[in-house]
Amino acid sequence: MWGGKVMTVDLEGNAEIIVELQNYPSGLGWDPQGRLLIVSMQDRRLLRLDPDGLTEVADISNLATYHCNDMVVDEHGNAYIGNFGFDFSTNAPFKPAEIILVALDGQARIVADKMAFPNGTVITPNGSTLIVGETWGACLTAFNIEKDGSLTNRRIWV
Repeated sequence: MWGGKVMTVDLEGNAEIIVELQNYPSGLGWDPQGRLLIVSMQDRRLLRLDPDGLTEVADISNLATYHCNDMVVDEHGNAYIGNFGFDFSTNAPFKPAEIILVALDGQARIVADKMAFPNGTVITPNGSTLIVGETWGACLTAFNIEKDGSLTNRRIWV
């Protein structure tokens, strides 16, 4: 991430740079066509790696409170992206963050708010529940995933 590279490493330890980003890659996922999706942390964008290079899927800078981080992608291609909420590295005051849904067509909207630094996001194998770690909340929070990608029934999972 801080090296600005997305890389692969094989079982023998050989590393290959797949793509480099100036604004730090963060969350990674794959769309239903198998194309790599990459969260660009500091400029708050979702990018897709196409055969001819990087393509912007969505600019979510108007939705994310601060730098973007983790992402999970569901089987329909919906990308759920969290953000820091605030600049904790400078001891800025806590600000809650959002989870932003970017649909396969690039449409973006906030689907959860008042999150305490959402990170470590997963979707259960049956595709019905999104679970996210709230780093500053010291808990895992669960949501039901609706057919339109909305998140409902927010609850503490553990």
